[in-house]
Amino acid sequence: MVDVKSIAYTTVLVREDGEQMDLSEILEDLEIEEGENQWAEQAHFFVPNIRYRGCYISSLAKLNCMVLVMASAGGDPDEVFRGTITDWEVARRDDEHGFDVYAYDNLYFMQKNEDNRYFSEGTGTKSAIMSIMDAWGIPVGRYEGPDVKHAKTLFKNRYISKMVQELLDDAVKKGAPKCCIRSVKGAVHFVPRGSNPDVYCFTEEENIEVASDSYGMKNIITRVKIVGKEDSEGRVPIEAVVDGRTEFGIHQRIYNRSEDDSLDEAKSAANDILRENGMPERVSKIEAPDVPSMRRWDKVYIEAGTLKGYFWVSSITHRCSSGKMKLRVVPEGKESNDDLSSLLGNAINSSKKSELLIDFGSIQDDMSLRTNTFPDPIPQGDYSVLRQLTLGETGSVLTLTACDGMHMHGPSGPHGHGHYKPSGLNGTGGSEPPPIAFAAVKEEDMDKQPKNTLISKAVQQLFNKEAEAAEEAGGTYTWQDFMAGHPKAVDPQFLPEDDGSQYPAGSGSPVHKHPQDDVGSRHRHPADSREVHTHATSPESNHVHQVLIPESMRWLHPGDRVVVAWVQNEAIVLDIVKKASVIGG
Repeated sequence: MVDVKSIAYTTVLVREDGEQMDLSEILEDLEIEEGENQWAEQAHFFVPNIRYRGCYISSLAKLNCMVLVMASAGGDPDEVFRGTITDWEVARRDDEHGFDVYAYDNLYFMQKNEDNRYFSEGTGTKSAIMSIMDAWGIPVGRYEGPDVKHAKTLFKNRYISKMVQELLDDAVKKGAPKCCIRSVKGAVHFVPRGSNPDVYCFTEEENIEVASDSYGMKNIITRVKIVGKEDSEGRVPIEAVVDGRTEFGIHQRIYNRSEDDSLDEAKSAANDILRENGMPERVSKIEAPDVPSMRRWDKVYIEAGTLKGYFWVSSITHRCSSGKMKLRVVPEGKESNDDLSSLLGNAINSSKKSELLIDFGSIQDDMSLRTNTFPDPIPQGDYSVLRQLTLGETGSVLTLTACDGMHMHGPSGPHGHGHYKPSGLNGTGGSEPPPIAFAAVKEEDMDKQPKNTLISKAVQQLFNKEAEAAEEAGGTYTWQDFMAGHPKAVDPQFLPEDDGSQYPAGSGSPVHKHPQDDVGSRHRHPADSREVHTHATSPESNHVHQVLIPESMRWLHPGDRVVVAWVQNEAIVLDIVKKASVIGG
């Protein structure tokens, strides 16, 4: 055990200009605390507002100035606290005017700053945490925490500490051990709980001055009800009820299952909650001689009344001026109150619907997406694209008209036009899928109206008229009868009452003739045709008419600026964004 009589603390104020001031002789009531529900270690002391080199201390101990605390126990001093002043307030003690100073280590800023981060599926715990710390310039010392793979994770407007804690909690759900986060000499360490090499022993006979142990059901949970996603009318379905120690009564919590969690995973999380909080809460405290190097989540051995065995320190206050410390402990392996808060908070947060966020972004060289809100690039396989942006490259075929089905082009002979699905719509990239429609009546279907045939309104009206006349005369009238009397009507664009050319004169695309065909001389096809094709006299040769993809509907390219919609954890690229000047004045 440390010799309490030999313990000495030294407190140094580092001014803005770098000058170091030893305040040890004048400060009072120095305490260093690591409490529950907070990450950062806090130092607090009272300083008389005396003059130092012609200036009052209050004008020297400015906000954001560094405070260093060293401790020794008969040997060389070692740093036990490093932080910056975040608050001070004027105070008076025993007719002495001064001020109380509050300083926190660099974990304080992780609790106060919010950010947005995105991690793709399969990112490891360590990699994710390191990227967060690097982005904020927070040095990391030892990392002996978990390193498991996580699902796609989106943090939106979250405190940095909350991001890190949720990653660690998710790792615990996947079987990793709990770890603690602490700042040591300005660097953040991630180490397993209870991993301190020196385990101190405290007993009533030897060194415990005060010990207390109590039980209560204030925070007990004996039942977890798992609910799913609410329906359109706001009803929330109950998917499972997991019971624990209900002999203590029903103390229920709701677990909202997110879409990313299966029911089995939700039940596993419910069992974790019951396992960690399904018994009456135990509050165990001791007061003992100070050990300056002891930190939160260190392991200790205690024998005092009902306290016997190994415990973890869940909170600690070093009363440096009096040489004593106060500890709150939990049995080794048990969780503390702030662990419960974190676990339940994560369960609730993960089930909330994320608001729809419209964002801007840009396509990177590797086709990843970087948005304005999230600095981490999203891999190509992790974001979605609105369908019109998947049609193809500029100039490739959007759709085409190909030979399919027989019909007449006057003396230019019988042939067909079939409309085929473009590669961007059928997803196969080929030109061989069945036609979605064809402008012809096939010969074998002349006795009925084919399902996949586009018949013009004029032709249909003519057929109906003649069919009604045949019926009134006591006969029958079929499509085969109609085609025999009107062979040119196979072309649904043909109007029977037109005695001239069925091809409108025009400029053409490009202007062309049907060879040796005076009837159908000048006409145009309303789509650009990149393929050289012929209209031979008879029979008509196969040919293709293409509709090409315009620049405005092309695939995404690196460098494109895009508009993005966030739907829950999914990024969807809606369209390429252009300056308004491209549409002219």
